[in-house]
Amino acid sequence: MADQWYYVQQGKRIGPVSRRKLGQLAKSGDITPDDLVWKKDMASWRPASEVAGLFAPGADRPPPLPSELPPPLPQSSDAPAATPADLEADLTEINKLLLLNKPSSGYIEAVWEKRIDAWRIAAKRGDAVGRYLLCRCYELGLGVPQDHKKAVKYCRQSAEQGLPRSQANLGFYFENAIGVAQDHSEAVKWYRKAAEQGDASAQRLLALHYEAGLGVAQDYSEAVKWYRKAAEQGDASAHGFLGLCYANGQGVPQDDEEAVNWYRKAAELGYADAQCLLGNCYRNGKGVSEDQAEAVKWYRKAAAQGDADAQVRLGFSYENGEGVRQNEWEAFKWYCRAAELGDGRAQNRLGTCYQKGKGVAQNYDEAVKWYRKAADQGNAYAQYNLGDCYYHGKGVPQSYEEAVKWYRKAAEQGHADAQYSLGFCYLSHQGVPFNYENCVKDREEGLMWYRKAADQGCKTALDALLEELNPSCDDDDDDDDEW
Repeated sequence: MADQWYYVQQGKRIGPVSRRKLGQLAKSGDITPDDLVWKKDMASWRPASEVAGLFAPGADRPPPLPSELPPPLPQSSDAPAATPADLEADLTEINKLLLLNKPSSGYIEAVWEKRIDAWRIAAKRGDAVGRYLLCRCYELGLGVPQDHKKAVKYCRQSAEQGLPRSQANLGFYFENAIGVAQDHSEAVKWYRKAAEQGDASAQRLLALHYEAGLGVAQDYSEAVKWYRKAAEQGDASAHGFLGLCYANGQGVPQDDEEAVNWYRKAAELGYADAQCLLGNCYRNGKGVSEDQAEAVKWYRKAAAQGDADAQVRLGFSYENGEGVRQNEWEAFKWYCRAAELGDGRAQNRLGTCYQKGKGVAQNYDEAVKWYRKAADQGNAYAQYNLGDCYYHGKGVPQSYEEAVKWYRKAAEQGHADAQYSLGFCYLSHQGVPFNYENCVKDREEGLMWYRKAADQGCKTALDALLEELNPSCDDDDDDDDEW
């Protein structure tokens, strides 16, 4: 049995044949030095030129395929396969090099040149795995000029051969308009093909499309079905999404305890979003007993992975001494990290640290800088704070007009203090055009904003509203808190 050989030509596996027959095929030219061969005692497919005595010494041949990339399964069940783990090993290496920012370095050329050449040869022979890995090289610009259209070409060829990873990747191209026009229906089509073959990432992405109603009718039950399939294969983010389904009662009965169960599974697999969500559950006592220290533990794990949401929440815990000893410097540090990642809430809190000198020397210019970054992202708290800086001339030249502009942006988002401040500006004619004809209109506008703020429980606005409506009560007594 050990003398039974297989060989590959034009993507097809042929065999078994005897060693003698293999020699005859080589002598007649039916097998070339670069054709791949395999027998049971070999660890992987190898070029025929490496078989002792099969060809004359020095026969011209291409660089050998790497040992972890044998061609597709031969017809014998004993032959080695190109497993998902093999593909993951190569993709991990590719992604690692990308993260190291080395795609165009000499290091890439030295390490990957032969490997890329081998994939190109395999792709020409019709090998689905070779085509897939070549498509990733063109997608990422790894060892070759980045070319999304070529990436799509090789990916589609491999996907049409039935390789699940290529099908999932092609779906991703259609979803994100990489080398093709965006088409969620096509994305769903290819995700489904891969998902039905058991590709966990495709199952999760298909679930996301069902949940969002992209390229397919929205169906939470179908979303849960595919999330569950991916989770059963150990997909960490699918565990987290299942937790969200239980938390929101989408596709399953609402159940906070079950949500915590799935968040925990995802968190223990290292999924940062789930670690933060689990921290939220402990902080708010949802689905689990309130435990601020446990919340901080999970926030810290997610924050260490660069999760901006967790970094903000960890900073807030330090600022307020919740679950950890109060430490304004630690709060400032975590707000800085999240702010640099573009988180508007962190940028606003960082502005407050600079304005009030919490964990850092007071600096109004820096406060305005960070308030503006958050305000430009639509953060209502930062818009209000920036308006206050303009109103009082802190870190910027005083400008009632600019103050009104930013108060209005925050007020229109429902910020109660901004609504009160905007109302005050109208009633005191600060930062708004004034003429006697508009007096009544401005008063009505100001009272409207006072009412909106008062309706949200802003006592300052309520007191001001009552004073405007009942001016005779102004100095009747000193009991300012009666209302």
